[in-house]
Amino acid sequence: MTIVKIDDVLVCGTCHTGAKYLADQYGVDWWDFLQNGINASKLEHIDDINVKNAIAAAKQREMKEGK
Repeated sequence: MTIVKIDDVLVCGTCHTGAKYLADQYGVDWWDFLQNGINASKLEHIDDINVKNAIAAAKQREMKEGK
């Protein structure tokens, strides 16, 4: 299970303001996301390049962490 965290979003070049906008647009609880991240499976249906890049960054991070 891949968890997308705010750091995954930021590493892709999206700022906090842009990330919050996306969270609001797609019904993601912003504060829960900041504290716990979000399961990538809840985002995979979203056809947005920023979301797809964040998921890819999360998968890459988790591979480096050995998860």
